Amino acid sequence: MPNNFECIVVGAGLAGLSLSRRLQQAGKTAPVLERSTSVGGRVATRELEGHIFDYGPVFFHGRDSQFVDFFEQWESDKLLAGWPKRVRGRGLPCQPEAFAPNQTRWAWRGGMRPVLQRFRETIPVELGKEVLEIRWTTHGWEILSAGSEMRSTPTLFLALAHEQNLALLSQVDHPVVQNLVEGLSLHSSLASLTLAAHYRNPPSVPDWDIWYPETSNLLLLSNESSKHGGEGLTLVYQAKPVWSRNRMERSGEDWTREILQEACLLLGDWAASPDLTHSHRWKYARLDSSSYLPRPVMTRVGDGWLGLAGDLYLPNRGLEASWLSGIKLAEAWLEAQNPI
Repeated sequence: MPNNFECIVVGAGLAGLSLSRRLQQAGKTAPVLERSTSVGGRVATRELEGHIFDYGPVFFHGRDSQFVDFFEQWESDKLLAGWPKRVRGRGLPCQPEAFAPNQTRWAWRGGMRPVLQRFRETIPVELGKEVLEIRWTTHGWEILSAGSEMRSTPTLFLALAHEQNLALLSQVDHPVVQNLVEGLSLHSSLASLTLAAHYRNPPSVPDWDIWYPETSNLLLLSNESSKHGGEGLTLVYQAKPVWSRNRMERSGEDWTREILQEACLLLGDWAASPDLTHSHRWKYARLDSSSYLPRPVMTRVGDGWLGLAGDLYLPNRGLEASWLSGIKLAEAWLEAQNPI
């Protein structure tokens, strides 16, 4: 028999975490199902033989006080206020607004994802629970996750990457949902092939925290050693979206070699020979700059509700958009439960 819940959140990225937290503040229990073994979604941190690096977003930025103030209180002894402070190049950042005068920027020594793990202390997150199928019945939503676990709820919140949300919704045989899928299919995410490279004996230490090259197939180079310290030099290379998309299905060895060739053009021949590497395909790294909606989606499906949150649902705000969209969706649903 399925387990019954008042509402369920799918996805433990920033949108899903803020959504569940806001509902919990209102006295609601909203379990979060996450297929990964950790929370954070695209906020990703890894360690290679003791060398730490962020390989999703490499810093936080925002202008909304509730977003900035909330995160800056966590792990304040490790907070790197204003990072990146040394920015080289005039290439285009992932989020151009990140360096506007009204923006606050920061990172954490030790990585960004470990800070988000603190949410597990207060939010009911179930890790390793990949949702395989959702369906609408006369009794509400049924959610089938890995291990043949079935849960049911009248209210389903999806907070995955945009295309992952659509893949689940496309399974649902209901006219409201199919109309929603048709409209949302006009939006899309951008890809990014990412490579972390550690050099034990670099010829020099970069005098920049982030480099946005003007003419390169690399979108950015992040000096992770300037955040996390340690011996040697750890750099993260993130490739531009179109270049990444065209190589997404190639072997990792092929595009790793090409990324290092790009790095050589910028840094010198030594960049071709890192001592340690970690490569990652971000198929849905971020939204296309033209793909934004003004607010989260909340709609009636039969006698139940469907809500969607994520960086699609606020313009040009990146991680801040994900976080705020979760809060706004929770508040819209709470208001609908108690209309004035």
